[in-house]
Amino acid sequence: QPVKLTLAYKIPKRLGEQLLHVTLKDGSGKRIERKVLKASGAGEIEVQFDVPKDLQGNQASFAAFIGAEFAKNLQHLSSKPIGIK
Repeated sequence: QPVKLTLAYKIPKRLGEQLLHVTLKDGSGKRIERKVLKASGAGEIEVQFDVPKDLQGNQASFAAFIGAEFAKNLQHLSSKPIGIK
């Protein structure tokens, strides 16, 4: 089943365009899918994932970070697990 996330961002002009990594995880925190988008300035970006029907633990969580790679990320956000019906 599809799920859509809307992420608001505000990236200082001096940093220019940045990579925005958004990850769908299962109930145990294992990565299912990652999408990498580009963002600059301020705004909102929509990301859509297809959640597997046989998702482990019937829960999903999402994580996002801005930067070229996780070790050098500018900001990292993670959701708590969300129940899937």
